[in-house]
Amino acid sequence: MNSAQVAAFEGANIGGSAFTAADLTLLIAGTVATAVLLWTVWVVISSYRAWGRGKMKGDVAGGVVLRALFICVITIVIASY
Repeated sequence: MNSAQVAAFEGANIGGSAFTAADLTLLIAGTVATAVLLWTVWVVISSYRAWGRGKMKGDVAGGVVLRALFICVITIVIASY
């Protein structure tokens, strides 16, 4: 953001709080990373339950888990920048 945009963002803070644009970016990135982590845990648990009940083959369950973990890692790497 340029200096005018930063000044407008900081001027819009009610009560003079020290909430900056960098803080907002960190909040959004953390929320997205947390949501993806929770989704990955849900996928892994669901795949394990389906495999345990015999509704999914082991190689399919492994592929699902690997894809979910790959998406999780890529999202965390992107969110960390």
